[in-house]
Amino acid sequence: TNGEPSILLEPQSTNLVTYSNDYTQSDWVKSNFTANSETTTAPDGLPIGGYDFGDGFLYIDLPAMVVGASYTSSVYIKANKNGTIGLRNGGAGGSTNDTSIDLSTSWQRFTATSNAPNTNAGRFLIDNRSSKGFGVSDLKVFVYGAQNEQLSYATSLIHTSGSTVTRSADVANNAGNSDLINSTEGVIY
Repeated sequence: TNGEPSILLEPQSTNLVTYSNDYTQSDWVKSNFTANSETTTAPDGLPIGGYDFGDGFLYIDLPAMVVGASYTSSVYIKANKNGTIGLRNGGAGGSTNDTSIDLSTSWQRFTATSNAPNTNAGRFLIDNRSSKGFGVSDLKVFVYGAQNEQLSYATSLIHTSGSTVTRSADVANNAGNSDLINSTEGVIY
């Protein structure tokens, strides 16, 4: 805030979504979510393909949750038009927390955070079902960087390709002021 250089240190975190960018994998369960011929550039510069998203959903099951722990789902989405769909951060067995997200024609990162009420398997779900109060018609989307972490906030992208991936905590040695930079949580100096 005073114009001095700063650094963001992030804690150790694991992306529990096993395929963060490849939604063609069988781990992803799809209903009216099909690849199309459109392409664009992802937020970090990689080329990616688009999807037609009808009255349906895209989800992947996650490991069992720790009761009372905070979990945060996050994903980048770019759409062909504005509209509201759902992002679920919660269990597969009825303990859910659906967050309404407002789409845009520009890339946006959406997040949903909740505490796990039980030890059910988690579920990362993007929902466009009219039966759930969504159902944007003629929707085309680009989806990138699906992530679920056992944290109360989303950290920077952790890419996965078939298994969960853990990023080590960032460390700043010889920073000169241990009151401003510590090891307990991400801290901006």
